[in-house]
Amino acid sequence: MDPSERQRILEWDAIIDEVGYEQVLGVSENASEDDCRQAYYKFAQCFHPDMHPQVDAVVHRALCRLFQRGSEAYRVLAHGSLRTQWRNAKRRGEVRLSDLAPPPNVDLGAELPRLHERCRSAGAKLHATSAAKAHARGDVAATTRHLEQALIYDGGANLDLVRCLDAVAELSAGD
Repeated sequence: MDPSERQRILEWDAIIDEVGYEQVLGVSENASEDDCRQAYYKFAQCFHPDMHPQVDAVVHRALCRLFQRGSEAYRVLAHGSLRTQWRNAKRRGEVRLSDLAPPPNVDLGAELPRLHERCRSAGAKLHATSAAKAHARGDVAATTRHLEQALIYDGGANLDLVRCLDAVAELSAGD
């Protein structure tokens, strides 16, 4: 990694808690869901920790924080009711939602078998199919692993995968 890229990452990390979701993704307040998805894809290409495997621990932590905030921004801006909550919070001077609403209930038994149809890349489709098979076997760890891999293959910008991952995490937390 060249020094200017390292510096850019560290500068973003220093201000990430001071900027709103639109600024994180670089979109306007009225950006469509598709605009947000495209912006998140570009964001993920720049800041996903897996895109920078040779960085030192300081930069890796910064990338993790940045990617987490970018994912949060995308989740809020791409979800109608969360976006409305965000607009209200922003009017009160907040830079992020303090309590994100829980993800909508997802029927994993119904969603996972067809999830591959809503993936863009071949790798994501393959892992989504494997996640459905793992879920059918009752293997929560494998389901999670495959959904995470599918999300990586889709550039971290697939809300359907994120919702299913959240639902699996909620399911495993209840055990």
